[in-house]
Amino acid sequence: MRYFLGLLLPWLLFGQPLSLSYLKSKPRSIERDFFIWQYLDQNITPIQAQEALELVKNVNRKIFYRYALKIQNPKIIRIAECSKIPFGKALGEDANCLVIRLTPAGFLSLDRTMRQNVLKKISRYPLSKKLAPLATKSPFIALQDNPKEFLYFFNKVGTKNRQKYFNYELSHKQLENLKKYWSFTNFIRKVVTEDLNNIGLDLLQLLPKDLTAEQNFLLGLYAYKYNFTQRAKGFFDEALENYKSRRDKDKAAYWLYKLTHNKNYLHMIVNQKQLDIYNILAHEKLSLPSNLYKYIQLHGKCSLAIKDPFVALQVYTKIKNGKDLDFLAKRSKNRECAGVYAIIQTKKSRFKDEYFVTPYEEYFKEQNVTRKILLYSLARQESLFIPGSISSSFALGPLQFMPFLAKHTAKRLGIKNFRLMDMFDEKIAITFANDHLNYLEAHLHHPLLIAYAYNAGIGFTARNILPQLQMYEPLLVMELNPSSQNRHYGKKVMENFWVYSKIFGYEFNLTDSLEKLDQHHHMQGF
Repeated sequence: MRYFLGLLLPWLLFGQPLSLSYLKSKPRSIERDFFIWQYLDQNITPIQAQEALELVKNVNRKIFYRYALKIQNPKIIRIAECSKIPFGKALGEDANCLVIRLTPAGFLSLDRTMRQNVLKKISRYPLSKKLAPLATKSPFIALQDNPKEFLYFFNKVGTKNRQKYFNYELSHKQLENLKKYWSFTNFIRKVVTEDLNNIGLDLLQLLPKDLTAEQNFLLGLYAYKYNFTQRAKGFFDEALENYKSRRDKDKAAYWLYKLTHNKNYLHMIVNQKQLDIYNILAHEKLSLPSNLYKYIQLHGKCSLAIKDPFVALQVYTKIKNGKDLDFLAKRSKNRECAGVYAIIQTKKSRFKDEYFVTPYEEYFKEQNVTRKILLYSLARQESLFIPGSISSSFALGPLQFMPFLAKHTAKRLGIKNFRLMDMFDEKIAITFANDHLNYLEAHLHHPLLIAYAYNAGIGFTARNILPQLQMYEPLLVMELNPSSQNRHYGKKVMENFWVYSKIFGYEFNLTDSLEKLDQHHHMQGF
């Protein structure tokens, strides 16, 4: 019980400077890494900075740059400087600096003479030998006898370089050699999403039985895109048979329905009772009532200090390990801690049931219903309504604001004495998210596009999603999203949007919404 009494204490830390002793008392975690990053911004000595670095779980660039500024070691400061300078400027620096900044994509973007000069400059480094095939007249030919390196560079050189240097036919033998490596799936995805058709047509000759479920699904999309109906069906059939998760099986079955118009696939999906975007679409196509989620309406205050990231971590770890669930459920069965309660109930159902809750309602009184639905949809996906959440990239709070965006928003809103730790306060997080959504909605007019932009940035959405909508149907564009994380995020937000629309009595049809997606892709200034 003493452990849990710690959870009930008020959260007093963030009015005080951070200390090494405090950091040492906390578990090795992303949460502690964030506070180490904050500590490195304080007035500390080089010795203290070194001690702090030794506590870090994952040394990312944010932490390393601040550490370098404090350590007063010229070599480390130089490494930090070289990591940040633009690639073009790095070409004029010494070899030590250039090697730090050199990437396959940047290297191959140079003309051949410059590439050869760069190799001479860095000749004493192992990277010179590794990059040598990219300095030849034809990197594609130079790498053909080394399938592992071929896949490595293919996946690393960037879209423009793949189109220019790698979009050539591959023999059946070459494909068989490439197929042996785990990165072959990523290779297929890039071929499919970037329309590398000289390779893509060769991939369609592969036998579905020799591929993984995901590889089959990707090639099914490619065949569907170019009207190779029978090939598409063969790939989708194999994907459906070999996918393990219900969500993936629904995905493959729905695309088989799109291909064949056979409603048996829709019935197969709705029988799964899985809340996912394709199950929702199948229910709508069959005009069936859905029972894909459970809504719990809670009231009252919370006795768990989950605004504190370390308390949130302790609670989440307990739930993950299945410990003290009844105690935590009792403490969290209220509106303020509704997110914790929902996680526990999902855990108890062995993840068969999806629980939805509506905390923070007092902060949504002035919002229109669609904005309220969107905020709930984003917050559920971002943090499961745990205000003390911190991501590996240091996104903060219930709506996971990145530090740079939080600072920018605070300045724009005229908030004085703003601290990043303020983002763990639900009211502040919602205020900031509302402001950011005002900006996104001025350019994007569909919740899926807004979700993509909220997660990966409006620039990513403008470059990778909007051009595709001018050529292909929205559901295909959704699956062709080049970022697996962003693709999954968008689907989850739309699933949440559908559920919260039902909870708040807002008329929303997911099928109609997605079909209209290509009508809402106009952006000014991007």
